[in-house]
Amino acid sequence: MLARLSWGITIVVLAKWVWDDEQTHPKWFQEAPTLFGNPQARQLPSEDWEKWNAAIAPKEQQLVWKDESGAGDDRFRTK
Repeated sequence: MLARLSWGITIVVLAKWVWDDEQTHPKWFQEAPTLFGNPQARQLPSEDWEKWNAAIAPKEQQLVWKDESGAGDDRFRTK
């Protein structure tokens, strides 16, 4: 009986530890898990995007697209 109780407490403590860690630093899930409501998506800083792009191709070889028409993102916005 005591062994089952010990394993039960161990599993509960482990689950709480993993839950708290995933809330602050999502690793297994793309979004921080929640018990109720929608998951909380995390925002990636631009520095992370730059590091990710640099790991794929050097800065000199990356393609850059510039909107020459001047429309920008305004054509996709709703008014």
